Amino acid sequence: MSSDNNIIKPDVSWKEITPGGAIYSAGNSEYFRTGDWSSLKPKLDPGKCRSCYLCIPVCPDSVITADGDKLQFNFNLCKGCGICVQACSFSALKMEKEGN
Repeated sequence: MSSDNNIIKPDVSWKEITPGGAIYSAGNSEYFRTGDWSSLKPKLDPGKCRSCYLCIPVCPDSVITADGDKLQFNFNLCKGCGICVQACSFSALKMEKEGN
């Protein structure tokens, strides 16, 4: 497979794809629109958020970023695993059905 860090890229030919299309490296959701896989998404209650940012490093898909003291979510990458909700000590995040 000819790709950087074993990450499959859109321009990879069928001859270079890993057996079974397996993904061997973490943090690769930025190359795939994995947000379409989920029916749940995290919702932030800004009044409860204390800007501790513990949710950012636990997200396996780099969905959450901070812009100053404001959290931002890239829902195109979010698979709805809810790990960020579990990591939040202030109950500022909860999982909601898509479209709410």
